[in-house]
Amino acid sequence: MDVFITYSRKNENFVLEELLPLLDIYGINFTIDFIDFEPGVPWMDNLMECIFNSTKILIVMSSHYLASMNCKKELQQALYNKGTSSIILLRIDSVSVKEFPKALRNRTFIDYADSVLERHTWKSRVIKALERNNEIYSRSVSLESKEDNTKEGHKNII
Repeated sequence: MDVFITYSRKNENFVLEELLPLLDIYGINFTIDFIDFEPGVPWMDNLMECIFNSTKILIVMSSHYLASMNCKKELQQALYNKGTSSIILLRIDSVSVKEFPKALRNRTFIDYADSVLERHTWKSRVIKALERNNEIYSRSVSLESKEDNTKEGHKNII
């Protein structure tokens, strides 16, 4: 799992018609409640499993998202378990940044709602953010592997 998508059900048309097809086209692995939450498992357990196993959290931010208790719980768990550095914000309506949770107010976000400046670039910005973060993760894993091999080589020499 690469990215966990958290969104309000009231925004599911955007998620189903715009976001998921984009991620599919670029081969981005994602986790989303209606596909990946296991039936019969408590909602919070499903949520924790998906957040824990994701490298990034994509928040489809909207006024509906901020009004939803479930979305607030998802956001709290994401912040607690991953911190702000793993979060990518995609604002899809005109909800004010002042209404964002304090931890996210100073974060740069992708603004689908801005039809003049950013609407035409939101897709490439989402993909770039997800690919950049995967590239950084891949580099750190490669470096750790090289360091481990070097350490083992020194042990063999000594």
